[in-house]
Amino acid sequence: MKERILGYDVREMWYEDQFDLVKQGRFKKMLSIEGALWGSIFEWDYVSLVGQEREKYGLGTLELPEMLTVGMNLPFWSDLDGMLDHVRDKAHRLGRRYWVTAITICLEDPEGELKERTEWPYHAQTIPVDIQSDWVLVGYDVTTRDSESMITPCLEPLTRGEACDFEKDLNEYMLFSNLAKADEFRRARDADYELGYPHMIYGIWRVGEIVL
Repeated sequence: MKERILGYDVREMWYEDQFDLVKQGRFKKMLSIEGALWGSIFEWDYVSLVGQEREKYGLGTLELPEMLTVGMNLPFWSDLDGMLDHVRDKAHRLGRRYWVTAITICLEDPEGELKERTEWPYHAQTIPVDIQSDWVLVGYDVTTRDSESMITPCLEPLTRGEACDFEKDLNEYMLFSNLAKADEFRRARDADYELGYPHMIYGIWRVGEIVL
């Protein structure tokens, strides 16, 4: 499989995760491309909370501009520097720690497959277009076609089953460090959970860190 950058986001690293498995010490923090699970500085996660109620759960309150500004794969920004300029100009300065992230999609032929897609995510040019040598891989998330994480539900006490065989392959952020293992998990989910078919693999790369 190959990776292609879909866009960029700014994600919180200040919220104290309340997820039970994190409390138990097996994991450090739950990260995901799903905004409801790992809050963006932007308000795009579709959670029905507003203002300070959002901040209680690590969710952003910064309004996301229109697609013309952000890019085709909204809520992810196509232009990294454009996103950072916007954040620095608009964000409230509260001394909170955030990671600047690049979100990738993992496919056998990203260029060809994305060009044929008629629904999100789309084939869009990003700046930068390629993963840079100084970026750090955080891990790989596996989701339904609607971008709902499949890793977290498999670890919930009430839904634990064969999927838990993959728990040993997860890193401290509840993500796969190995793309082949993520693909193995994806194929298993395709076989036993048709409602989410086809499941997708997304990479999360840490571009840098900012305090706002």
